[in-house]
Amino acid sequence: MSMLNHLQGYQGYQGYQGYQGYQGYQGYQGYQGYQGYAAATLMPGADPAVSWGLITNRDAVMQPHGADAILWSRGPQELPEVGKPKNIWLWSADVRHQNLLVELVGSLRISSSSVKQSAMIEHVDWQAGAATTQPVVEVIRPTVEVFRAQTNLVNDWSELRAERAQEVLTQLAVPLQYWGAILDLNPNDHRFTLELVQLALALAQWVNQPIKHHLACPRPVAYSPGIQPIINAGRFSAFPSGHAVEAFLLARLFQRLSGEKVGCELDKQLQRLAARIANNRVVAGVHFPIDATAGRMVGETLAEYLLARLHAGGASGWICRKFDGQGINATDDVVVKGFNKNEPMNGPHGVPAYFSGSATAPSQPACKSRLLGQLWTKVKDEWR
Repeated sequence: MSMLNHLQGYQGYQGYQGYQGYQGYQGYQGYQGYQGYAAATLMPGADPAVSWGLITNRDAVMQPHGADAILWSRGPQELPEVGKPKNIWLWSADVRHQNLLVELVGSLRISSSSVKQSAMIEHVDWQAGAATTQPVVEVIRPTVEVFRAQTNLVNDWSELRAERAQEVLTQLAVPLQYWGAILDLNPNDHRFTLELVQLALALAQWVNQPIKHHLACPRPVAYSPGIQPIINAGRFSAFPSGHAVEAFLLARLFQRLSGEKVGCELDKQLQRLAARIANNRVVAGVHFPIDATAGRMVGETLAEYLLARLHAGGASGWICRKFDGQGINATDDVVVKGFNKNEPMNGPHGVPAYFSGSATAPSQPACKSRLLGQLWTKVKDEWR
């Protein structure tokens, strides 16, 4: 993307808009360029000058002209087995991503209810021609009075903009440098982990954008001309916060990959970073704190769902969680005090009323995901 003047150009530089079309992740392959120019010249594509040079070069090296094609002695003697999961490793990373994403989201169904003011994601299993469904996550939007009340918080948090501006601007796209600073995440040691990260982010987009569309909650600037956000947000609704979904999904995914327990020092740092990223969107003036509350729930649930579909060791399935925004009053603590990353979202005790509809037992997919298991095998080897 071209570098333009002022803030809009900086957003373009971040590639944020391109990221939203998950195909933009193909640029991730460019990391291979760190090996040097030679590797970069062998990436898919064409240079017209090189193509013309190859035409004339072939005429020179292929002698005699007009002879039958030369067959490799080591060339294919038979075709690969149809449908074999390991065929996924025959393809480039971008093609693997597309196939993995199709398998991952192909089992998901999205619906909405104008009566309940909700959007729901369900997992669908097909066995012997019959479908069984298991809920994954349900989000019921808050009332307009809740958003109007939280406009005051967004206004108050604007005082942090000078302090947080650099973080806000460098977190427009998914800030892998921030996660890498904690985890020493790098393309040399974590090639397949980065492929999993891109798959997780694509899942978050695939799920959260339809939820945003169905619930259609305006951003803070729609409620007050004094908000004056410091970035131009994407032209889609605010609730739930996509940055919160992505951040808390990654925080839980990295905690599981690390092998460290929930509540350990690493987990605490990852959770603090996720909350910081989510809160920075409020500081920037493009989200309400309640957007992050719902986004955290969606992100945590999607992390569990992804790990269950990957057949990650020790994955016990996912807890179907429900955020009931209709039960929140404009004077409740969650509205007045803002986002709390430590709120329990499931369990018998201490769960806020708006999370009380969540399931208490995990769900598990009935059908195995053949390709996703292939990726997990590679990823877990990078964390041994």
